[in-house]
Amino acid sequence: FLPSCGIYVRKNGRFELLDGQNVPPEFCEAPTELDFSKPQYLSSDRLPFETEISFPEGGAIIPVLSPDGSVDVLLFAGRGSMCTKARSRLEMMADVLETCISRFMNR
Repeated sequence: FLPSCGIYVRKNGRFELLDGQNVPPEFCEAPTELDFSKPQYLSSDRLPFETEISFPEGGAIIPVLSPDGSVDVLLFAGRGSMCTKARSRLEMMADVLETCISRFMNR
């Protein structure tokens, strides 16, 4: 399986791909059933995509919070089981993005 990852941004109530590889161009709809207060590690049958791309062992959806508490950016990583080290790295990347967004918004 190919490595899969992407950064999605919210546009018109949907999350659309900003940049990535081997991932769908958008979520089918803003996945309201997901709890955006914390990272989500989902099995393949719970991922909010309709796509021919397969993530047989699931994937991770990591929210990036804006200073106002909204979630307008998501990190996605698919393929393979998410070991603790991989989860920690993804969550660290989300923290860095949150800091960058906060600094940019406070200028």
